[in-house]
Amino acid sequence: MKYFQLLLLLGILAFSTSCKKTKLSKEIPTDELTDIPVVTDKNIEVLYSEGAMVKIKVTAPTSLRMQNQDQILPDGFLLTLYDNLGNPKTTMKGDSAILINKVQVWTMVGNVEVKNIIENQQLNTEILNWNQKLKEVYTNENVKITTDKELLYGVGMRAKEDFSQYKIAKPTGVFSVDSETSK
Repeated sequence: MKYFQLLLLLGILAFSTSCKKTKLSKEIPTDELTDIPVVTDKNIEVLYSEGAMVKIKVTAPTSLRMQNQDQILPDGFLLTLYDNLGNPKTTMKGDSAILINKVQVWTMVGNVEVKNIIENQQLNTEILNWNQKLKEVYTNENVKITTDKELLYGVGMRAKEDFSQYKIAKPTGVFSVDSETSK
C-alpha cells in the first residue's frame, strides 16, 4: 500500500511540475530562461587551482549563477591571480563583473582596477574584459596606467592577464623616453 501511495504521489508531482513548465514556457520563451538566476550566493570565495596550486581566487559579496552557468557578481568583486609559488601577483577589482562561462571571458564594469603587485603597476578603467583562455585583458575604454616612473593615459589597451606587459592603443599625454634605449 505504501509503495502504491509513493508512486501515486510521484505521479501527481511529475504531472503538476510538467504543467507548471508548460505554463511557464508559454509566458517566457525557453531561450530567455538562461537569464534567470538559479543560484544566489552571499559572501563567496571561489578558488581555481592547477596541479594542487591555487591560481585564481574570486571573492564577492553576491554571486548569481545563471541556468547556462554564466555568473554575475553585481555588488563588487576582488579577483587575485597567484604565481607558481602561491604568491599573489595580480589583483583585479571593480563594481561588478559578468563571466560568460562558454567562452571563459569576464567583463568587469565600474571603477575597474588592476594591480601588478610585483611590478608595482596599476591600471584604472571603466570596462575591462579578461579572456581566461588567451590569458589577456583588454578594453576599448579610457585607461590610466600608473607605474613607479610614469602616469600614462590612453584609449584602448591590451595586456597579459598579470599586467606584466601592456600596449595602449591610442596613448595620450606626456611620456618619458630614455635616450640610451631609444638609439
